[in-house]
Amino acid sequence: MNYYYQGLNLERARFDLRRGLPVCLSLGEAEFYIWAGEFFTPTDAIEFHFEIAKSLKQDQPIFNDTLCPEILRSYVHSLFKLVKQTELLPTLKVTNIFDPKLKSMVTKITPDDLSHIDQSHYKIERVTENKLPTKYSKNVKFYTYRVIPGNYEYYAMVFGDVNPDQPMDIRLHAECFTGDLLGSLKCDCGPQLQKALRRFGKQDNGVLIYLRQEGRNIGLLNKMRAYALQDDGMDTVDANLALGFEVDERDYNASALILKDLSIHNIRLLTNNPMKIAAMEAHGITVSQRVSHYTQTNALNEDYIKTKQNKIGHLPE
Repeated sequence: MNYYYQGLNLERARFDLRRGLPVCLSLGEAEFYIWAGEFFTPTDAIEFHFEIAKSLKQDQPIFNDTLCPEILRSYVHSLFKLVKQTELLPTLKVTNIFDPKLKSMVTKITPDDLSHIDQSHYKIERVTENKLPTKYSKNVKFYTYRVIPGNYEYYAMVFGDVNPDQPMDIRLHAECFTGDLLGSLKCDCGPQLQKALRRFGKQDNGVLIYLRQEGRNIGLLNKMRAYALQDDGMDTVDANLALGFEVDERDYNASALILKDLSIHNIRLLTNNPMKIAAMEAHGITVSQRVSHYTQTNALNEDYIKTKQNKIGHLPE
């Protein structure tokens, strides 16, 4: 099946959930209506409903066992992942009845659709390639990629020329609106981005892949919710967990595919995160060297950086 169409129902489902509409999961004769918990309002047309939320103790979705039909149980994890991909709070409401007059307007998804919920099924498509002179170097090419299905955009900045026979410096940088653009002191994202760009420009060699995965891939709005919890005393890990997300929701499959598209198979990875190293190696990318990528700390992000080391396993300098 064409990748533009494979996963199309999931993309429609994400769009509808963000609009506050239900999505119908069709399991043969049984149909269930899935709502994002943030927008769910019970009506007279709903016979019963139950909630799927996150159990922090068991690290898995939980639901009302007395109401959840057996036929639905094997799809709970996929449905949970679906709502997280909408960047809404990871809570679902499930109903068995919806207004008959509106049924034909509801997006239907099937178990086959849910089998493509994992981004490891995605492909990438190079859309543009052009010169982009910057203050760091005039010898830069900028690539845009579309991740299919979903049409998510990723970007690559290539400094200098790619030599497939030599390892190349690589930085995988997740989008951080507050750090990259606003100069936030709560994290080290902005300084890390600038450090990589300066390095690549100075040596006229290197690749920055910019990932559209704000807030460790929970979205800016949820990142601000996490910041509010941090204002009350939680650290960056506990705040994400309290909202129902994993410690780190990021995915690096598209990054590896972009490197391969650029004919890069051997890299020196600028990172403190062992997950990035493991992800590249899992996709057949040789990480010949890990380059420490710490920056100057400040009084407002020291605890954040220590938490990433102590709880997420970031490597020491």
